[in-house]
Amino acid sequence: MSNNLSENAVLKLQNDLNTVLSWNPPFLERAADAEPPLPPGTPPQAFYNKHIYEKLILRRVMPFGSLVNDLSNMAQAQLECIIARLPLDSVLPSEAFTEFREDRPDMEILTPEELAELYSKSLAPICGGLATKIMLPQTSNWDNAFEWARWAPADKTPNGMDDNSCIFFLQDESGKLRLFGDHSETMKPKLREDLEQVIAFTLKIGTWVFLSLTEESQELLAGMGGLSLRETFEYSACKTIYPASIGILSRTIPHDAPSNPWTLPTTNAPISVSSPVCSFLMMTSYSSIRTLTVFFERQRLLHPEWLEKNIPHYSTSLTPDSLVQLAWAKAVETDSTMIVFNCGNHERIAVRHRETQTLYISELYDITKCENPGYIKLHVGLYLAQIYDAIARAKATRQQTEPRRSSRKRPNTEDITPSLPPTKRLKRNLEKLSSQRPMELASQRDMMLLHMQYDIYHSPAPASFIRATPCLTHKTMTVRKAGYVPPIKRSYEIHECFEVIITSQIGRGATGIVHGATARLATKDGKTLIEENLVVKLAFRKQPQRRMRHEYEVYKHLMEHGVTGVPRVYGLFEDLEGGAIALVMNNCGQTLYDSRPDKTKTRTFVTPAQRKRFTEILGNVHRAGVRHYDIRAENLMIDSAGEAFIVDFDRARLNPERREEKLGDGNPAKAHGRHPP
Repeated sequence: MSNNLSENAVLKLQNDLNTVLSWNPPFLERAADAEPPLPPGTPPQAFYNKHIYEKLILRRVMPFGSLVNDLSNMAQAQLECIIARLPLDSVLPSEAFTEFREDRPDMEILTPEELAELYSKSLAPICGGLATKIMLPQTSNWDNAFEWARWAPADKTPNGMDDNSCIFFLQDESGKLRLFGDHSETMKPKLREDLEQVIAFTLKIGTWVFLSLTEESQELLAGMGGLSLRETFEYSACKTIYPASIGILSRTIPHDAPSNPWTLPTTNAPISVSSPVCSFLMMTSYSSIRTLTVFFERQRLLHPEWLEKNIPHYSTSLTPDSLVQLAWAKAVETDSTMIVFNCGNHERIAVRHRETQTLYISELYDITKCENPGYIKLHVGLYLAQIYDAIARAKATRQQTEPRRSSRKRPNTEDITPSLPPTKRLKRNLEKLSSQRPMELASQRDMMLLHMQYDIYHSPAPASFIRATPCLTHKTMTVRKAGYVPPIKRSYEIHECFEVIITSQIGRGATGIVHGATARLATKDGKTLIEENLVVKLAFRKQPQRRMRHEYEVYKHLMEHGVTGVPRVYGLFEDLEGGAIALVMNNCGQTLYDSRPDKTKTRTFVTPAQRKRFTEILGNVHRAGVRHYDIRAENLMIDSAGEAFIVDFDRARLNPERREEKLGDGNPAKAHGRHPP
């Protein structure tokens, strides 16, 4: 005991530690003169959630009344094991964490971003420090060995449902675990090895969902309890009746940890194999299907004013069902086991069970009045449980992927879906192929069926999009007047539609999310056409949609003036279920930014011919009366044949001032000078 605490010191430390563990956050309330935050709404991510692979979707919600106690008891047991082994010079935790506890919240904290920021500055350092001490009892301080943080995309929605909040470990330049202070010396080699495996396995641990400090948010969390009364969860998918999917992505279904610090409640009955999603589908082969039925109110797209007011997805109010589906999908995206729902003064914790596709939810509790356990103790257990879970799953995954000696037993392929190259996957079961140009035929069709087949996505049913604008690359056979709106039919023959299969995400920006895609069409005589090198831009909110519509008009203007070296546009399409618009174009290759070997350097090698071509394209754009206003390496592209393209005209202006039109020689040097290109 010479290097450890005396009996009196242990008792003093234990009493002080119990005081810290019983701390609760202060009660938050909105100032009388503060404007109320926006009500919780559905973010654009809800569109993607409808396309998650059916073996990854949520099928049931179950109550988990003992979860809070299980987590806090685990934290208590871990602390009791290490408290007598702490160094003699250990600082009392109440002293170490005083600055975080004294960081009082602003009375105007209302939004999810502000609530997450408060948690990050006050509660996360305390819980993380205590969890670190349990893992590294010989460390001389109470500092964190890991971080808690929140990220939000550039086009984030104000309701907090489309961001990432999680635990993560820092990495050095080589991708290894990065530690500070004496953590490196006091960490046991086995724990370091385990955490290195976690970093290689997943970068994000856990999922936090913050909602604004409103009564509506509290009602949403309270309403989650009613979902456990249902036999199954009605997972929302696209409402297009469509045959069973043909190609299946190569995907290994993640497994649960072999053991956890909680005991899941037993279920009374197995979940039916026929899920709500599968009920939308007609289980027939692609070659035999002749009619596709679309659930849609016919009158909606007949009025453009209705579209302007109703299509943006973020305006849809959240329900307990949609909240749970969004959170589950976010956990699937990051492969998280635990989800925390927080709205300021109230909270729920949930466990995602992968094998049964079940979400186990705790009771709703007031975080300002937690007793036995206190809020800090609960979240220390929460942090430890998630880290231990990640370690266990990383180990199990590594064991599954390590080479083994040959065995007479057949490998278990139940959780691995068939793998085919993209081209073969799309051509599977297709007997006849046509030499006709696919997108030329697609330009004559107004109904587009959008599938997703990448990462966690494999659409149980496609989204139905109606053409909003003509194809700019191929002429339609029928002359359409300005303002023409295609009629919406209740059902479509397969040769009246064309399909677009999204196969990757290329990037995201202020205008929308950009995807790589492939098109598939069936002709009236049974032949099949495939176009593999496409790009689909998706926009969901009002401002990005306005910019995308403007971008289409710019491309139309350039097409009318015969400008080449810009994307070939096949049309703008609108989601029949509301929420998204899609711009379909050809893939122009790789950006100059992405082609740079060293991204820290600004210079990129281009051939003299390519440089000349970029100058020529820009000059033609200017002569057509258009200024790009966003010329940079990310918007200059070169395809596989070495052809140059200028893309992303969402910021461009038509018919600029006369003094700018004098810039007619197309010189990029001048374009980058006084007058933006």
